[in-house]
Amino acid sequence: MVLLAAGAAGWLAWSASENDAIAVAVFREQIRIFVTSEDADAAVCIQLRDQGQARDPSSRLLRKFSGDLRVKPASACSVHGPGMVEKATGRRAVLLEVGPVKRAGAGVLEVEALFWRSESGTARSTYRVVKERRRYVVLGPVLRYDM
Repeated sequence: MVLLAAGAAGWLAWSASENDAIAVAVFREQIRIFVTSEDADAAVCIQLRDQGQARDPSSRLLRKFSGDLRVKPASACSVHGPGMVEKATGRRAVLLEVGPVKRAGAGVLEVEALFWRSESGTARSTYRVVKERRRYVVLGPVLRYDM
C-alpha cells in the first residue's frame, strides 16, 4: 500500500491521471454492484462531482471504458419520465456519479458515489479506496450507524 501525500481533499489534490484512476475504480465497483442483469441493455451514463458541480468525465477517463460500449458521458443521457434514457437511441439508461474525494486517514480515501436508475431506484454510497501496487482498489462501502 502506498501512502498518499497530505493535502486538501478533492479531485484537484492529485494529478489528472490519479483522479481518473480513483474514479475508474469506483465506477467499476458501482457497475459491479448496481448494474445488474435488469440493466444489461441500458446505457451507463457517468459523471463526476466536485465542489457541488456535476460534470462529464474527460475523454481520457472515458477511454478506460472503451471495451464497454454501454458507458457514456452523462451529457449523452437525459431524464425521461421517471427514469433516464440515452439521448441518441432512446434506450433506457442508469446514472453513476463519483465524487468528491476526501482523505480518511493515512493512505485511505473516502469517495462519495451515486447510482440512479429512476426516481424510486437511487443509492448513495461512500467507498473506501486505497492505492496498492500503483493502482487504486475499492475496499468496499463505508457503513455508518446512528446510535
